[in-house]
Amino acid sequence: MKLLFVADAVHTFAPYKDTTYAMMREANRRGMAIHVCQPHHVHWHSGQGVQAWVQRLTLLDVPTPSKNQPNWYALGYAMLGLKRLRRGADAQRPTV
Repeated sequence: MKLLFVADAVHTFAPYKDTTYAMMREANRRGMAIHVCQPHHVHWHSGQGVQAWVQRLTLLDVPTPSKNQPNWYALGYAMLGLKRLRRGADAQRPTV
């Protein structure tokens, strides 16, 4: 399963107190593929639905990152492309 987090830029997270980081960590533990984008990367195109530019996020094996330990993630080098965000029954199908 793939999960998209629409949030602030990942480099601005404070993982030692950020609930988004906690949700990402749990999703990762459950084997989900984590993708991220910022709100301004989400667009609606008439006739095409909602689309977003997203990046794959890999969580590094760091026990609870502190404020002084920024190396808790790795982002894909390139955008994965414009993805159509699905809802309802279509949400179960991959969007790659």
